[in-house]
Amino acid sequence: MRRLFILIVLTIAVFAISRAIYVFQDTAVFWKEIEGSYSLKNGERIVYAEGGKWWLERAAVSWDDVLKKVKLTLVEELPKGGLNLISSSPLVLRGEDGTFYVYMSKLGKWFSFKWDGNFESVVKTDGKIKALMACPGNWSALYTLKGEKELSLTVKVFSKCVDSGHVYLVTGRFEEEKKAAVAAFRAEKGMGAAPPAPAVTKAFERRIFDIGDLQGLSRGAGVEVFDTFLNSVERVFTLDFPVSTSTPFEKAVYTLVIENSRGNGLGFSLPDGNVLVFKDMEGESVPVGNFTFKGCEEGDMAYVIENETPSVLGRVVLLNNKRLSNDRFLRTLKIELKNLKDEGVRVLIRLHGNMMELKSSDVVPEYVSSDEIGFLVDLAPGKEEFQLTVETSW
Repeated sequence: MRRLFILIVLTIAVFAISRAIYVFQDTAVFWKEIEGSYSLKNGERIVYAEGGKWWLERAAVSWDDVLKKVKLTLVEELPKGGLNLISSSPLVLRGEDGTFYVYMSKLGKWFSFKWDGNFESVVKTDGKIKALMACPGNWSALYTLKGEKELSLTVKVFSKCVDSGHVYLVTGRFEEEKKAAVAAFRAEKGMGAAPPAPAVTKAFERRIFDIGDLQGLSRGAGVEVFDTFLNSVERVFTLDFPVSTSTPFEKAVYTLVIENSRGNGLGFSLPDGNVLVFKDMEGESVPVGNFTFKGCEEGDMAYVIENETPSVLGRVVLLNNKRLSNDRFLRTLKIELKNLKDEGVRVLIRLHGNMMELKSSDVVPEYVSSDEIGFLVDLAPGKEEFQLTVETSW
């Protein structure tokens, strides 16, 4: 029986129009309207704002309260250089290593202390602004595969400064593609939850996963997204090769290939993650390992990548490398395969390149794209080889 929980119905009240929260793998991003003043907490920061004028002010720190909570150490002499003025009353300095120094005027002496507190900033506005906020956040996906038939997905989502909202998971790290991400969000109109704005969806190339309304994000919210039964799973051994050079013989990786279709109990976006695999042994479901799950979009193939095996080997030999232009090459490759098992196996060979065009091949490819070409070979015990010619940019 197929059970889907793509839109989560919580037992506690959820507001009608939830705030949209885009959780990258290092940052949570959301829109917030601010008017007057707003204290930034828990690592919040503004990455873009539109509307009225705004500026940041540092909130006052109660040094009396701080000094009551820390251990003070008498300092005979301050470090030479590298000190920044933090407060003039009392006189507080901070060194390059993060150590604080306070001057006790009644004693006429300096004391050092460690303090990991934050200097809270306050946003001040002249009118209302719409701010794109960012704060610490992340997510992870854990699949469970039982008997190569039952597949379930649980995600855990964390946002340090927002506890509830309509959550979209985005693969990738916000800080690594900040410029493009901010540009995409600037093109977004409105602050509603669904659907994601076209500009945002286009910028992240279908890497957005709609999880629905969640609460408890500041504590780490875990939610089951689906639990479904698969109609078929393909068992193959995979080998990955570049088209630019020869390689030594490499061990193939035992892989389960899952068609992401409605007919196979799926038919929706699947994020990358880890997968805990259980196998039936003497009537019991026994965990055999935690492996890699390579997700995909509807209509493509997802992969459960398990262990290498010394029984199926392969290598690529670069037979000819002809330069066509400054950045284009015509390459002839030979794929050599070895099956040391007593039975036939199915091998998926994946060739990786850039802007590739397959010119000829002894074996009909399973699929061809500009950056990957796949061959599915039924390999009998023994050896087998085939050749292909490909035009590529590297």
